Amino acid sequence: TGTPRRYRFNYHAVTALMARVYCYMNDPVKAIRCAQNVIDHCGLKLQVSNQEDPVLFEEALCALNMHKMQENLSSRFSEGGKMTSQYFCSTATLNALFEATGSTASDVDMRVKSSAFYRNNSEQQAITRKYIKNDNGAIPLLRLPEMYYILCEMSSLEDAPQYINLVRNRRGYSTAADYQSFSDNEDRNRALDTEYRKEFYAEGQYFYFLKNHEFTYFINCPVSEMGKAQYVFPLPDAEKEYGWTPPVTEEGSGSEDKDNGDKDK
Repeated sequence: TGTPRRYRFNYHAVTALMARVYCYMNDPVKAIRCAQNVIDHCGLKLQVSNQEDPVLFEEALCALNMHKMQENLSSRFSEGGKMTSQYFCSTATLNALFEATGSTASDVDMRVKSSAFYRNNSEQQAITRKYIKNDNGAIPLLRLPEMYYILCEMSSLEDAPQYINLVRNRRGYSTAADYQSFSDNEDRNRALDTEYRKEFYAEGQYFYFLKNHEFTYFINCPVSEMGKAQYVFPLPDAEKEYGWTPPVTEEGSGSEDKDNGDKDK
């Protein structure tokens, strides 16, 4: 997968998207087949360093290119000073998300090292470098590690740990920190929740993992309990204006319900 092709929905990106959809549909056979196809044939490898590439574009199967990213995003993603108008998080939140302790707790997981986050220790704030140090101007849509997470989620409980461990090993965790087994699906989902929030910080994928698994709460959750009101987006005004028709109920009357975003539709 060459660099220009990764700014398009190339064959491998389409296959990866199919793996994601089949995972959402809980179709293990097709999800595993598509995810394994991507891993075996895309030509990309999981990286062991993000020193020059915090967004890990080298793992991107498909990405958007933002023209003049630094210029357009500098008011939101930049280093230094008080981050009052930027997409920062507190150091405490960052450490909780990445299971770290202390302001320099980044000796293991490369996803929270100084190459990944700028920490303003005096203000106890941190901000991702994914859109600061980004020479390709890339906003990832699909990245390779998701295929391993899909294999973990769709495989048997016995086989699942190897896939999540492989990503963790490439990110800096030793085999001594490997998951040995999962007692049930809930146990597995808790492990995947931890890895999704680390891997896809500021990329948007974590929201859909939470929605698909109907998580009611997560670290730094803005409400006491997540539900339909948070997970289902309202229908865009333009879509209503240009011809959207309310769904017909079993009684034959139109419904104004806006739950078109439910995952089973």
